[in-house]
Amino acid sequence: MKNLVIFFILSISLIGCTNNAHTAEWNKIDSCIRNSDTTALQLLRKMDYDKNDFSKADRMRYELLLASAHNKFFISMKSDSTMKNVVDYYSDNGNNNQRMEATYLLGCVYRDMGDAPRALECYENAVQLSDTTSLTCNYQLLCRIYAQMASLFHQQRSPKIELSMWNKAIKYAWIAKDTLRALDCLNCSGGAYNMLEKKECAIKIVKTTYHRYMELNRIDLASKILIPIIDYEIGRGEINNAKKNIDEFEMKSNVFDKHGDIDSGWEFFYAFLGKYYEAVSQKDSAVYYYRKLLLYPSEISNLEAGYGGLMSVYRKMNIPDSAVKYAELYANANDTANFRHSAEEITRIQALYNYNESQKKAEGKAAENRKLWYFIYVVLLISIITSFGIYIYLRNLRLESRKKLTDENEKYSDILYRYNQLTDEMCSIKSGINLYRNKKEQEINCLLDKLSIYQEDSSKSEKWNIEQALLSHQTVRRLHELARHAKIPTELEWNDLYDVVSDHLSDFYNYITMPEFNLNNVEIKICILMRLYFIPSELAVLFNITKQRVTNIRSSINKKLFHKDGAKKIDQSIRNI
Repeated sequence: MKNLVIFFILSISLIGCTNNAHTAEWNKIDSCIRNSDTTALQLLRKMDYDKNDFSKADRMRYELLLASAHNKFFISMKSDSTMKNVVDYYSDNGNNNQRMEATYLLGCVYRDMGDAPRALECYENAVQLSDTTSLTCNYQLLCRIYAQMASLFHQQRSPKIELSMWNKAIKYAWIAKDTLRALDCLNCSGGAYNMLEKKECAIKIVKTTYHRYMELNRIDLASKILIPIIDYEIGRGEINNAKKNIDEFEMKSNVFDKHGDIDSGWEFFYAFLGKYYEAVSQKDSAVYYYRKLLLYPSEISNLEAGYGGLMSVYRKMNIPDSAVKYAELYANANDTANFRHSAEEITRIQALYNYNESQKKAEGKAAENRKLWYFIYVVLLISIITSFGIYIYLRNLRLESRKKLTDENEKYSDILYRYNQLTDEMCSIKSGINLYRNKKEQEINCLLDKLSIYQEDSSKSEKWNIEQALLSHQTVRRLHELARHAKIPTELEWNDLYDVVSDHLSDFYNYITMPEFNLNNVEIKICILMRLYFIPSELAVLFNITKQRVTNIRSSINKKLFHKDGAKKIDQSIRNI
């Protein structure tokens, strides 16, 4: 017993160790992702060699963290097959936060694949999986989901819906106590106001965000969002304010390296520097910064802004050849930009069309499924009603058959009871009155003639050879009463019958129970009852079987005892033993 307990404890420990073998690594990777630490990618690449040996739970966790890391560090994801498996796994095995994150990351895959409709669908599904009533709800993730939805609606040029998404993202960022993310979402919402041509509102939001960053002493973040304000101030002729903000951006935003080169993704700032120097008539400086934009041709907007700025400056410098040259280049860049925008618009519309078509097909399939289920329900209902009707019919048929058996047994029992009563009276007659005796004998003979109808070996009354004392025994009468009222004898009543037969018909009982005949319990009982003049309908009731079954058993007895086929004259043969 002691060894068994030790084995049980060791088994539980091993299971626990197996299930938590990589928990420390997962937690470390998850922490690195949340803190924007690229060490997470290194750890994941290292674990990639062993992932085939992982349990399914660890493999799914690995894939979830890998997708999260790719999304965090802007590594494009172009296949949805793996994330679909992750979503399916966590649908059955994860908690609400895991299901929400897996579905959100699947949406990010579709976002990278350029499938905005399916990305939005996944984001909406992810939101539905969140449980905002739970203390463990991942509000930071919920904020990111709404931010992604806002960005997609911005691409879809739906500023009103975009604003509602930003407001929800801001709400959940505050609930998560993530102030910086809340301010970032607030700043991003200004783009929607620009699209709605509410520039004053957009600038007000940027200024509000700027002051909140400054209150948090995040001067770098505050400086990075000054570009819309710089553009706004140049347009309004507020040159001094624009210069002040340009200097702050250059000195405090941390987007320039030690050589004075701007970080990748911030090149568009040169366009605003060009605008500023063009506004203060420092045309050489304006040309310098517009030309710097041309060094980043991968973004067509850089070329468009650079060529357009140079065209404007050379016009002001009254250099027609250069103005015409850059006018043509600007026109080409503008056409290219328009072409790309048109292509993106066509792609977006095509994606929406494909999505709508798939939705229509899905709805059509759902309608077909509903019709099929309706048909199945109708067929099932009809089957149930039909089965119930058949059951009622067969039940009534059985009851009717049983009633016929009961009526027949009642008639036989009445005759037999009357016969026994008269024989009792006859036995009680002590007098020698011949007239009375003859009368009773006539009545008895009459009853015997009637009883002979029920017995195949008693065509004549004188063949009714009965051991009167035995047939009048209370145990035998009790069995007749049970047959009359459609009741089954108890084991005690069968034992009483065995006692009576062994006492009064010992030779008969010993004969039918001889091993060589191989009669079973039921066959022995039926032999005894046939010997005591019980008719087949009574046997059917006492054994709760059909009359046909009784006939089959009688035939089996006839075969075993007398080597005869069928049940004909079995009663006569039994009583001759």
